[in-house]
Amino acid sequence: TTSAATDAAKAKLAELDAKYKLTNSAKEATSKIKETTNKALEGANKAATNAFAEGTLLGQGWGFMKSMGERVTAAVRDYNEDGSEKTTEATEEAAAAPPPPPTETPAQSDTPAASVEAAPAATTTTTAHEEAPASSQEQETGQKKKKDKKKKKEGGGGGGGPPSAEEIAAMKAAKQAEIEKKLIKDVTKEGGKKGVEIEGAADMGGLEFFCTTMEKPDGEVKYLKMSMDAMNEVPDPDGEERRGGSGHVGKMIFSAGTEAMSMVAYVPKDKQDRINATEWLKSVCGDAGVKGELQAGGDAGLATAVAKANPDAGMFTIKMKDAAMAHGFSYLRERGCFPEDTGDDDDDDGEYVYGDDDFPS
Repeated sequence: TTSAATDAAKAKLAELDAKYKLTNSAKEATSKIKETTNKALEGANKAATNAFAEGTLLGQGWGFMKSMGERVTAAVRDYNEDGSEKTTEATEEAAAAPPPPPTETPAQSDTPAASVEAAPAATTTTTAHEEAPASSQEQETGQKKKKDKKKKKEGGGGGGGPPSAEEIAAMKAAKQAEIEKKLIKDVTKEGGKKGVEIEGAADMGGLEFFCTTMEKPDGEVKYLKMSMDAMNEVPDPDGEERRGGSGHVGKMIFSAGTEAMSMVAYVPKDKQDRINATEWLKSVCGDAGVKGELQAGGDAGLATAVAKANPDAGMFTIKMKDAAMAHGFSYLRERGCFPEDTGDDDDDDGEYVYGDDDFPS
């Protein structure tokens, strides 16, 4: 009895040992299969990537490797975490499966039928990859053009860098030309309207000489000369608005700016025997409240002068303008060229008005 029990125990131990060895062998086999399969899959992936780049598919080889991966996954699932076997069917199938054939990238001329049929798809894929950079390049080009356009609009150079000194100078010159163009338009418009008003006063009251102020030149003598030209311009009979028309009236006009007060005297030829433009303006410049300086090039018909402000000495352009205008009228009265202001409201001859509000525009 003891011998029989011993034999039975030995048999059981032998059986357990065989099963243990079988389990360990299966686990080792499974581990090796997984390692081999992973390496094979990695190689297949690399081969597939190269094949796509060359426009060729792996065909049957790739399908076989995929099938082997699925079998190995199924075999691994057949063992518990402790190594015990669930079933040996999948393991036996995996063990009985033939090893994968060596994968070789076939030459273009030896491509099997399946690969040839798949080639157009690979070609299409390659074309799409080739077109993508072109589309990206077009977008970059479009963005660059927008940036260059914006920089040009802002005054920058088209090369992507800051504007050069020459470009900055050109931009400043263009801006200044635009400002001056508008200023000249305003100056001539003001002068033309003031000329029409003086023409009307001369026609009604026999006015031969007059003094008035201009705002738009802002103390600049060159613009004040433009005002005088606009006042003396012959009106266009077909124009929408009458301008000028006071060329037959002798005038002295003034414009006060921040730093200077400019003056222009004009006398038509038929009145130069009574009033000389240069002498008239010279007398005004000599006034203590003006202290102006005659400009070169004056004659009996036209003269210009500028009086600089001196705030420290109490010489402000507004006060200087008023003093110059008062002296200009006084000069005319002394020579009988402008009627005396009697202060009598019943006397129409004494109702000449002059100064900043002489002809409101």
